[in-house]
Order: sequence, then structure tokens, then C-alpha cells
Amino acid sequence: MSTDRTELNPNGEKHDWTLNSKTGLPDIKGVPHEQLVKGFRLFFVNKHVEAVNFMEKYEDVPLCALAKAAMLLVWSMMTLDDEDLVNTITYIKKVQAMIREYVAKTAPAKGWFSSDAPTAISLHYAVMDAESTLVTAVAQLLRDNMMQKLKGVLNIRGAWGAYKTILKDRDAFMESGVGELDGETVSGLNFGLGSFNLISSLLPPKIMSLASFLGYPCDRLTGLQECQKALDVGGVRSPLGSLNILMHHVFLQGSFCHNTLPYVDEAERVIRQSLDLFPNGGLFLMLEGRHLRLQKKTREAKLMFGKAKESNAGWDPLVHFCIYELGYSTLYLREYDESRKHWEVLARDNDWSKAYYTYMRAICEQKVGMEKEAQASFAEIPGLLTKSKKINGRQVPIDRFVARKTKEYGPGSGRRPALQALEIAYVWNGFSQTPRDVLQLDLNEALEWQRNHADGDHDEQAVVNLIVGALHSQLHNDAEAEACFAKVEAGRKKVSRETWTCPYARYEMGMLWLRVDGGEASNSERARKKLKHAAHNKGDFNHDLQLHLRVHLAMYELGGDADTMREQLVAAGVAAEAEAKAAVEAAATGSRGGSGGGGDGATSDGGGGGGGAAKSSKPVVRKVVEL
Repeated sequence: MSTDRTELNPNGEKHDWTLNSKTGLPDIKGVPHEQLVKGFRLFFVNKHVEAVNFMEKYEDVPLCALAKAAMLLVWSMMTLDDEDLVNTITYIKKVQAMIREYVAKTAPAKGWFSSDAPTAISLHYAVMDAESTLVTAVAQLLRDNMMQKLKGVLNIRGAWGAYKTILKDRDAFMESGVGELDGETVSGLNFGLGSFNLISSLLPPKIMSLASFLGYPCDRLTGLQECQKALDVGGVRSPLGSLNILMHHVFLQGSFCHNTLPYVDEAERVIRQSLDLFPNGGLFLMLEGRHLRLQKKTREAKLMFGKAKESNAGWDPLVHFCIYELGYSTLYLREYDESRKHWEVLARDNDWSKAYYTYMRAICEQKVGMEKEAQASFAEIPGLLTKSKKINGRQVPIDRFVARKTKEYGPGSGRRPALQALEIAYVWNGFSQTPRDVLQLDLNEALEWQRNHADGDHDEQAVVNLIVGALHSQLHNDAEAEACFAKVEAGRKKVSRETWTCPYARYEMGMLWLRVDGGEASNSERARKKLKHAAHNKGDFNHDLQLHLRVHLAMYELGGDADTMREQLVAAGVAAEAEAKAAVEAAATGSRGGSGGGGDGATSDGGGGGGGAAKSSKPVVRKVVEL
């Protein structure tokens, strides 16, 4: 499937349809209701091309056109190809223009002294209009273009403003007692409110001030509850509500949380409910694989990722995602030759980060004794880095990590990094998803390296002590773990390359103390202080965004800091709003002053009078990019 399908109803076909006041779905003449419902389900039962083709057939109907736009956005998010993103934005703008025609026709009349009450149908189209703004914003934020990112920030804020207005109108409608809202309008509101609450509640502290500027609500529990309501309705937004919940319960917990078990039962329930609605749905099978791995059932997870991959043959983005997960799962299980093959496929067929995939392949080649091939793979990386994706003119974080590793430890450096495979497993939270018997093998390897390299330099020792400590902590060898983290802290001033190790050691120490002191209910003060110390580390070190997310999630689960944090952000938000407004004005001026300017074509460097504008807007955009 390609997103080069930007024409809206190019044949000018007009279908005879009316809006069903109970379901919120269109009743299209000649199309049985069951066939329409099936069409909306196609995308989530692995029939992606058929789903887009079905929506294109009826894209003069607003809900069908909006569904196609959402599918194009999902595709673009998985490819991150700029042409796909541009085509998605072009298409959704046309869809939104059509939707706004219906908004204008159905909006309640407003007068100087009184206004008509909102109606069910006016709220229906208002929700779709807000969703269109949200889809546009997400696509704009993903583009490597400063002006587009600034527009995305403003559209996010505009979407939330629209939802707030709809909430007031919904309350007025319900108080009037003239009827009920259709299921799709209700689930659309549930999904929108849930998404904003959930996403903004997860922002890392360093960019939380931006959430205040955007006016977001930040109640995670409300977000999860609203997404569950959207799922329970069983309509068009139902699978989206499910994906939101599972991204929190499964994906986020597996990537960033030290304790991966708090949401296991709830995730299991949502997965079962989703697979009942969408049997063999590849997205849900992939998330079930992540769910199994969270429970250290990594071998079973491998089988599930394989099943998800097979069910989506032909849809390359999800196939590659499953191969990616298989690469990590086999790495965690020390099945290095199998892992090597997965990274080799990605390095050949996927464009997200060929440098990183090649780096991972090289690591696995070394582990299976393919030293000549490993050196050849490492030698490829500098050339691949010159072609890597950039966001706001900068390499993506994982490519910066690979670039540093290759420069400092590549062929000719005279150095070989310590425990590369275990380092990757640790950074991606793999130890918390690895069976105990394999963790013991990892620890044995790390301890042997420590014994054989007692005279290693301070950077190597910092990495190894952190890894050994994390493994001891997972195995509940608490005294040994604490001693290792203390060594990393004690040697921090002697570390010049691996500066990320000290903040991570503080985080690990805080989480260890939290568990030793009785868990989240203990309100351990020493754990809280150590976690804050980890988050407040200054400096541009590798993996800092992962660390901030881990600390933020841990502090959230500890509780007690949320109110204080919000009070601080109210004050910070005033400054953030002023800074962002100035940046928008400056960037707009720069795009007019630059050579070949134009709102959508503005770049971070600009031209002519745009140089200063680009410079002034970079701090705000960088916050958006990190989000």
C-alpha cells in the first residue's frame, strides 16, 4: 500500500446515504449494514489494502474518508517516509474541508442574546472535525521540517480546544433531554479524551512544561478509563481505544518500567477482548507477544511474534516490526545466530536505521565467532550513518549512539567495548523480560569478563558494574547489586565516554531501595530522592530520554508527586507559552524571508532573513521532537 492516494473521490461519485441516529454509521443505499461494518473491520483483521480500497469506494461519505485518512497515518507512522507523511497531510486536509461543510450545515444557530442548543448530529460532525485536526497534527509532528512541527504543536492544541468545546456542548445537549448521542459520537469523545489524558500523563519531566502550554489534561486513570469505554462501544474507534490501552499496559511497561507486572491481568483482559472482536488481528497478536515477554515468557513470545508476522504477510511495516521484536527476543535468550539473521533481514529491507541494524548484526556475529564478518559489518556503519534519518537536522538518538560506539570502539580504535550484547539488552529493558535461567548465564558471562579485565579502563568498568548490578538486582542479590551501583557512582568523575552509566546506576539504586523498603506502598524517601537525583542529571548522554521516562513512570507509581509537579508546571507553562508563540512568529517571518519560502516548505535553516528565526525556534521544536 502506498499513501500516494491523495485525491478525495476523484471520480466525483455521489452515494445516496443518511446518518443512522442510533449507531452513528452511515446508511448507504445498496450497501447492507453488515457489509459496511465488515469494511470498517478489514484493517484490523490483516486486510489492509482491501480496507483502503473499500473506504476509497465510499469516500464521499465523511466517516469512510476519515477512516482512510487514519489508515494512511498508521502506514506513515510505520514507514516515517516524508513523502508518505506529506500525502497523508494533503489527503486529510481535503477530508477535513468536506467534514466542515457538514459542520456548517448542522451547527446550531447563534444569536446575540441566545443560541440554539447543540444537536446530536452537530456533535457527531464536530467530533470528526476534531479528529481530523488531531490526525493532521500527528503527521506534521513526524515530519523533518521545523515549520511543520510548529504547525503540529498548534494543531494539537487546537484539537484539544475543540474537544473541550464539544464537552460543553455535549453537557448542554444531555441537559436538554431531547435525545441521546449515537454510539460513534460517544466513542469518538471517549477516544479523544482518553488519548489526551493518557499521552500527556506520560510526558517526561524535562518537557512537561510543554504539556501545560498545550493545555492538556494529565490524568492517566481517566485516560485509561475513557479508552476502555471507546473499546466497549464496539464501533469504529473500538480498536483504537484498545491499542491505546495496550500501548500503555504492554508496550510502555516493557520498554521503560522496572517492574513489568502491575498491569498484567488488565492487559490480558483487553487482549482477549480485542482478539474476540478482531480474530487473528496482527497488531493485537504482536502486542500479545510483548505481553508474554513482559512475564518472562520469552520463548512463548517468539512463537507469538512469528504468528503475527505470518498473519500480516504482504504488509511490510508490521512484518518488519515483528522481525524487530524477534531480533530482541532471541538476543535476550542468547540465541545469537538466530538474532543475527533477523537483524540482517532488517538491514537489507527496512530503512528506519540501517546503521543500527548493522550494528546489532555485527554484535551477534561476534558472539557466534564470525569475527571477520563482524569487522566488515562495523566497517559499513560510517557510510550508513551518512544516509540515516534526521529529525530537525539531527540524527535520531539510536543513530547517535551507534555513531559514538563506532567512532570510539570501531576498527582501528584499539578498543573493544565490554559486553555489547548485554549492554543492548540492559538499555532496552531486556533483563526484566528474560527468564531467570538465562539471566544467570548473563551474570556468569559478565562476572567472567570482570575477572579477566580487572585492569580495564574506567569507562569499561562503569558499563560492566552497571550490567552486573542490574543482573544481581533482577536475581534479588540485593547486597551485591547495591555494591555494584555504588562503584559506578564512586567512579563517575573518571568516566569520559560512557557518561550514561552514572544516571542509570542512580535509577537502579532507587528502584532497588524501593523494592527492599517494601514496594510502592512504602513511600521510601531514600528511593524517591535517588530517583530524582537520576532524573536531574545534566548533560547530553546516550539514552537520556529512556531514563527520564523510566524515572517519570516510577515516580508516578510511587504517587504523591503529581500535585506538586502540576503546580510547578503551571508556572513553567506561562514561560513555555510565551516562548512558543515567539518561536511561531519568528519561524513564520523566517519562512517569508527565506529563499523559496512558503509556510509548508520552511526548513530549520531558512534563508536570507530566516536564519535568526530558525535559531530562536529550535528550543521549542526540540522539545516537540523528543516527545
